Amino acid sequence: MAELPPSGHVSAAAAIRLQKFIADAGVCSRRAAEALIARGEVWVNGAAATPGTHVTPGVAKDTVSG
Repeated sequence: MAELPPSGHVSAAAAIRLQKFIADAGVCSRRAAEALIARGEVWVNGAAATPGTHVTPGVAKDTVSG
């Protein structure tokens, strides 16, 4: 889990592409993560993710089906 900046505010630069986050977590490859997102098998904060979604590690709750 990434640490938040000391001020408690999250900058836009802290957000990363969802498929990169999933790949970095070791769930699957980045390309496979893109396919999971396109099939609607990934949720961010309880809502289905869409291609192009960005997340802030340590802030967003991400769920992958399977």
